[in-house]
Amino acid sequence: MEKIANDIRLLFDRKAVDLASKEPDIIRTSSQYVPVVKKTVGYIVCGIIFDKLNQVLMMQEAKSSCFGTWYAPAGRVEPGENLTDAVKREVLEETGLLFNPLTLICVEFGSGRWYRFTFTGKTVGGSLKDSSQSDSESLQAKWISYSDIKTGKIRLRSKDILPLLELGLQYKKRSPESCHGDCLPVQIPHKRLLLRMVIAVKTDSDVKLLVKLNTLPYLPVTDIAPDDWSLLMSVFFLLRDAFGQHSMEPKICGILSVEHCGLPAAVNDGICLTCVFSLNSSDEEQLNKFVNQNYQWYSVRDLELKNLLLRSLTPGMSVPLIDLHSY
Repeated sequence: MEKIANDIRLLFDRKAVDLASKEPDIIRTSSQYVPVVKKTVGYIVCGIIFDKLNQVLMMQEAKSSCFGTWYAPAGRVEPGENLTDAVKREVLEETGLLFNPLTLICVEFGSGRWYRFTFTGKTVGGSLKDSSQSDSESLQAKWISYSDIKTGKIRLRSKDILPLLELGLQYKKRSPESCHGDCLPVQIPHKRLLLRMVIAVKTDSDVKLLVKLNTLPYLPVTDIAPDDWSLLMSVFFLLRDAFGQHSMEPKICGILSVEHCGLPAAVNDGICLTCVFSLNSSDEEQLNKFVNQNYQWYSVRDLELKNLLLRSLTPGMSVPLIDLHSY
């Protein structure tokens, strides 16, 4: 079981973990579906940037559908682009400022075809775009006080930006005891949409992880079907494979890692999300009724690793994953 412990350590260190096999444990996607950026899958990036006065970097929209409204710099990832480079480009195009992303602060799942990755970080140069530089990307950019945004003193393109601003502010004011660590995407190529699951059960004295057995045990991986309306659909299918019909309700705790490369374009446009989920330990009888003996529970013995996992199960201690349609 040492491989499981090593894999978990790598994930907490924001490093890549090799997939145990070339195929996911559960495949629900037609072989004809290939994720291709801006065609069959959409990745959105967004930059939430505060200055020392808690002002937010905002841009004024030039698009006809939302002309004149305000929003954080955001846009679609282009073919051949990785997520980090994409958010740097969007911030530069829409605000004129150079952006150094420090971490993801949120991943939103809208469907198997739509994801938004929100970063925060610091500006490191450039010149703030004014109205004389308006173009198709934006009319202008400004630093706007957070309180003015919250109280509606400017007209927003959408209020869906408000929770992201709140997450950015929480990160800015963070202490090591109250927030997740820095987490940037790892540039690993994937041809599929994948979900690696850290499914944990916490008891009074133990933390157990659901593992799949092959030559060596590993964290289970499923594909994400393009028409999935909730990321939990992948989890339910995996639990059914392990336990048969069940009434367990997995809880999303957050993101441990995001793997994406984007090169070559239209070939490696897939992604692998590693997410932490918790199950209620009161379902003990059900949790031990495996119908598939290729699964088992792994008890975490290493104290440091156990503490890291317990921390990741605590709200706010992993990068938030917002499943937009799970409620």
